[in-house]
Amino acid sequence: MKKRFSFFLNFCALLSGVIGAGFATGQELYVYFDKKNPIFVGLCCAFFYFCFFLAAIKTDDFFKRAEGKGRVLVFAKKFMRCLTLFSCLVVLCVMLAGVKATLYELIPDKTTVAVTGVLTALFCVFLVCFDKKGFQTVGVFFTPVVIGCLLFLFAKISPVATGELRGGVKSSFLYASLNSIFLTTFVADACNGYAKGKKTAFCLVSALACGVLVTLAASCVTKSGYVEIPLVKLAYESGVFGKVYCIVVLLGIVTTVCASALPLAEEINRRVNCRFLSVVLLFGFCQTVSFAGFSHLVKYCYPAISVLGVALLGFTLFCTVKYRKKREKAFNFSI
Repeated sequence: MKKRFSFFLNFCALLSGVIGAGFATGQELYVYFDKKNPIFVGLCCAFFYFCFFLAAIKTDDFFKRAEGKGRVLVFAKKFMRCLTLFSCLVVLCVMLAGVKATLYELIPDKTTVAVTGVLTALFCVFLVCFDKKGFQTVGVFFTPVVIGCLLFLFAKISPVATGELRGGVKSSFLYASLNSIFLTTFVADACNGYAKGKKTAFCLVSALACGVLVTLAASCVTKSGYVEIPLVKLAYESGVFGKVYCIVVLLGIVTTVCASALPLAEEINRRVNCRFLSVVLLFGFCQTVSFAGFSHLVKYCYPAISVLGVALLGFTLFCTVKYRKKREKAFNFSI
């Protein structure tokens, strides 16, 4: 029973990590899937999410087995770590910028927005200080709520699944790459101790759920016709539900902030040896960068992270194949 609950906790945490400010506001969905067929991109995303999640686990297992066996592998491990941490840093900055963008829709007063934004950041600091448990706890409550909200919006507008198939595969691949690269550490850690079949099942169930969420949200974004934070503006058409949805978006930001901040905080903590100070330094830096603006960061930084994710996957696969060939040659020589 305990293992099953752990599976459910990790599943909710992973989904809540994917559903951040970009997803919940619809901004990143607009950037990637405007005029694309929602059902088609949902299916493509499910497949690519599965590939990336499984690759994260396989890569982690591979590096653990091959640790200390050659300079190339040591470099590959460090290279992968650097790319992952950089992606987490960018996502964290975007999420903190998303706090302000969402609050401006909810609260017109700039002073109140600033104070609420700081309090939200402090809450995230508190959660990250508690490591993965805080992230899982919020995820369990948040994931069902956001799914319910998306279903409400979907039922409200009853969108017809129209749009071009052309470019959908590429957009879905880059989008899955974007949302997977900063979660690689969490996925590998979540599946640590699972049997091989259970690891695959976790990746499959999580990927299918992500695909369904993309289909629902992308359908609403396409139908709404809004360019800036389309899901939030669509929610505001239903009156009070708009304010409720803004709170949901803020919770989504909290979960993605935790997912991206955890590996960064751990890396800084190795050098300063104080977790609280590590988290404060991290959030202080990212809060400064977030003043660049939410829509600008999403538009220019997210596509770049997508490319980094593809490069990371390709580099890892290359190193894995090369190392296996090297082992096979050594085995044949010994025979």
